[in-house]
Amino acid sequence: MENKYEFFSLEDLVKDGKDLKMKINTSFETIESLVDSLKNEVKKLNPSSLFLETVCYDLISRLPLPLHKYDDTFVLRARENISNLFTTKSEISYNSTKPEVISLGRFNRANEAMFYCTAPISGPNVNGALTTITETCKEIFDEESNWQHKSFTIGKWIVQKHIKLVALAFFDEALKKSVHMRNIIYHFDQFLDSAFNEEDQVKCRMFYGYFSQCAGKVNDTDSNYLLTNAFYFAIRKYYGEETGILYSSATTENHGINIVLTKEIVDSGYLKLDAVVLYEIIKSSSNFYNISCMPLMQSLVDQNGNFELKNIIDQSLIT
Repeated sequence: MENKYEFFSLEDLVKDGKDLKMKINTSFETIESLVDSLKNEVKKLNPSSLFLETVCYDLISRLPLPLHKYDDTFVLRARENISNLFTTKSEISYNSTKPEVISLGRFNRANEAMFYCTAPISGPNVNGALTTITETCKEIFDEESNWQHKSFTIGKWIVQKHIKLVALAFFDEALKKSVHMRNIIYHFDQFLDSAFNEEDQVKCRMFYGYFSQCAGKVNDTDSNYLLTNAFYFAIRKYYGEETGILYSSATTENHGINIVLTKEIVDSGYLKLDAVVLYEIIKSSSNFYNISCMPLMQSLVDQNGNFELKNIIDQSLIT
């Protein structure tokens, strides 16, 4: 398709009093064949990153993406404390000093820095702080690990201007468990139903559903990471580096919501570090899955991005 759809919302459905109607010129068979070629490639022993990137770009150029302007108050990002306490913004932002230690991740290639964070949602089965901690350290729920105590510093990053996010909210497992994801997808469902005919809706939902599942499921092979990497590479090539992704948190069994941003988004002033909190995580000796998460220290951040963690007095900094 020639148009780059910037934002799907109910407001987009009506322009100048007329319903917004769209047409996808690519056949369902072609879309299905391209998706199948991705599925077959990642099954190979050594899948081709170039092939995956090329096919993802081809799909993105043929289909509109559900782009959402994220303007919630803030996002959360955790870093594990291995030794000393953190004192500067750069230490809890993306890795800008030692790219050689960055391993292949869900949306980043080896040695490629990304800013992974979480939406600050809360509820009976979800907590934004715990989501970013578990995503930062997969070892927490590793049954073979013998850890007993860990600490993490979480940054509260205030959103300064709307961030374009591709909303991979079409994962059935996440929709069953997360009311927050259901609230997000509601508007996109309304958009698809109103803007596209039935055949084009099927094309979009297959495309969105496949990549939402790839983003939200537990990955057990590097090949799966190569696919989601290729998808994000193609998004940035097509829509620009200042585009992120919103997706379901696999480590919280899809209750939490993750966000990945490029370093260009962070460097361009979309976020401002406002406060930091140090959390202590303790594992129960009798039940592996029973862990306590307690805020112990906190600090506001000065205009130069520096802070000094001290014992908590005012609980309002962490809410």
